[in-house]
Formats: sequence, structure tokens, C-alpha cells
Amino acid sequence: MLAQSEERINTRLNKVALVRYDVTTYGFLDTQFPRVLIDTGPVGLAVFVWLIRPLFVIARKTYRRASDPLFRALSLVFWQDLFGMLGHSVGCNTFIIVGIMEPFSFLAAMIVKIPEIQGAKAVTVPEEAAI
Repeated sequence: MLAQSEERINTRLNKVALVRYDVTTYGFLDTQFPRVLIDTGPVGLAVFVWLIRPLFVIARKTYRRASDPLFRALSLVFWQDLFGMLGHSVGCNTFIIVGIMEPFSFLAAMIVKIPEIQGAKAVTVPEEAAI
């Protein structure tokens, strides 16, 4: 089964142009990287990698610069999740599964905002407003 699927991918890749525009015309292929390569070509795969790389950089910078242990833990977990998802996507269409990408995108947004949150001044609540 795997050899047959690999043979289909290789024959299709021989026909892949530099830039593709016919997304999802190949049929069912349950693996992320060959799917991106077949659907969008080598340029599309390069763009995919170009979009993923800043997530590693941001997570690493946030981990190194965060002073709060919660923020350090969140950025470390995000970094590990990104490695895990890239490993998982070798054999599965990880980046198109909504149940995976929705919490991952939320966590990515949190990681991007951590430096801004740390730089903000704490708001003091007046005594009369406290409950």
C-alpha cells in the first residue's frame, strides 16, 4: 500500500511544474508535504516552509526573553508542539485539520503577544473600585 502510494507520488512529481495552480486535482493523499508539493509545486513548498520558520524564531525569542514562568512554559510548549506537528505532518495532513489548527493558532497568537504583555505597565485598581 505504501509503496503504491509512493509510486503514485513519484510519477506525479515528475510532472510537477515550478508553480502549480490546480489545488486538490490529484485526489486523496494523506500526507502534508507531498500534498503541498503536488498542489503548489516547489515554490509553494518553499512558501510553506517560509511561513513555518518565523514561528520557531518567535517561540525561541519569547522563551529566552520571558521573565514570567507561565510565559516561558507557554512558549516552550508551543515550540515543542510545532516540532511535533511537523513530524506528524510527514504522514498526515496535519495543517488542514481544524481540531488541531484552531488551538494551535490560538497558542501562536498568545506567543506573539507575550512580549507586548510583558512590556505593558500593570494597571492599579483604585480602592473604591475594588470589590
